[in-house]
Amino acid sequence: MKISLVLGGLILVTSLSAQYTDKDAAPPPPPKPNPSAIQPQQAPPVFFFNVNAGVGQPIGGYSVNGCASTGGNLSVVAGLPFNRRIAIAFKFDYGWNSIDQLQFLDSVLKESNVPGLQLSFPTKPDSYTYEAFMIGINSTHQFQQCAIGSRFFIGDMFATIPALTLKGVYPTGQVQIITTTAATGQALTLDLGVFFKYNAQPDLAFTISIDYIYGNASFTDLQYSAPTAPQQVFSALNFDVGLEYTVFGSTSGPGKGH
Repeated sequence: MKISLVLGGLILVTSLSAQYTDKDAAPPPPPKPNPSAIQPQQAPPVFFFNVNAGVGQPIGGYSVNGCASTGGNLSVVAGLPFNRRIAIAFKFDYGWNSIDQLQFLDSVLKESNVPGLQLSFPTKPDSYTYEAFMIGINSTHQFQQCAIGSRFFIGDMFATIPALTLKGVYPTGQVQIITTTAATGQALTLDLGVFFKYNAQPDLAFTISIDYIYGNASFTDLQYSAPTAPQQVFSALNFDVGLEYTVFGSTSGPGKGH
């Protein structure tokens, strides 16, 4: 009987001691993070370079008065980001559009107002061309691997109306050949565009863009003004695909500066 009481007392004392010790013990330290699970901070972009090519669709006066038809477009955009969304950018555009021959000849016939006159192109005419050098703002909104954005540019356009050779046959049988030289002009140009990007790699993206470009070029060396005029609008919607390469700056890790 005494032995049972002693054993019972020892068990009670041991249980109370354990509870007291658990209350005063320090909480266990938090688990250490796994170094391999720590994601490095993404470096900020410091420069990007975008090359595009596609189709140029003339609109407005370029199509109606200039008789321009569907052509092509090449462009290069380079930018210096202020942050991850806004960048100052520079753009070069080169576009070319062939002449719609039937529309052009019909316009000349209406301007000449000579009944029975027959006009034709003995040789295929060259295309309209333009080059634009611009500066502007590029805005990008990133969504994981994809991004959408818009851009606005302003600058100078240098445009060319091609040399033309027309053959006219009058009702009397008289044949006349009219030849003109190419004319060059200059204009203030505006460019407004939107784009979509898909990042195949952190520094390499595929791009799709639509840009509206406009310039009203003045020409001083036109020899033949119909249907064109001393001023000719160059306006087009350019549908392009391209590649963009981005250079990133350095990141600052623990204990490191920029």
